[in-house]
Amino acid sequence: MLFPIVGGWFSITLGAKIMAAAAIFISSLATIALGSIYFFPEISFPIVVTLRILIGAAHGVLFPVTYTLWAQWAVPTERGTLSSVGFCGTNIGTCKENQYFFLF
Repeated sequence: MLFPIVGGWFSITLGAKIMAAAAIFISSLATIALGSIYFFPEISFPIVVTLRILIGAAHGVLFPVTYTLWAQWAVPTERGTLSSVGFCGTNIGTCKENQYFFLF
């Protein structure tokens, strides 16, 4: 719960585009680095845990960055509607995933 607060503050001070790019870049590098567990089998568990924490931290920043982008881009009278439609995909995706999980 710390990273959304930090991400919101940084997205306001540094800029939402820079924070979004940095978060996606860090998450991508950590995801690519997950392949290194095959080269270090004796320490693979700590590497995986560390990289998953790093990926989670990078993704935790993205929600407040998206809110900042909506606040800067959208027309003031349409902000609520646009952000609701934009973020409902997260809930719909979670519901559909849970629905189809039992089929396989």
